[in-house]
Amino acid sequence: MIEAIFRVLQSPPERRLGEDGLPRGTYRMYNIGSGQPRKMREFLKILQGEMIAAGVLPEDFDAEEQIEYLPLQPGETPQACADISAMARDFGWTPSTDLREGLSQFAAWFKEYAGNIDAMLEEG
Repeated sequence: MIEAIFRVLQSPPERRLGEDGLPRGTYRMYNIGSGQPRKMREFLKILQGEMIAAGVLPEDFDAEEQIEYLPLQPGETPQACADISAMARDFGWTPSTDLREGLSQFAAWFKEYAGNIDAMLEEG
């Protein structure tokens, strides 16, 4: 994500005027993701494994015990996938970090930043 933000900041959209002579928004929206749909359960399973491997969560932690599955909520979509074509078109770039690698890096950062969950809970 940082790479995407860096690229966008290096080349912001040009300022332009509308038909009424007033300035129009100088923004564009970009989806940043893998461009591949992933199931939330798969994401959580990988995240749990990486958080355990990093020592953030205890070895016996089971996320399934913590999850309450609810029906689809208003405004929720049954499936989502980042359309990264605009980033590719405008910047010639697409994300390349594998989900597991990204979550592994996140877990390592979290461990350094926050320690482990038990210590955080003890602090209140």
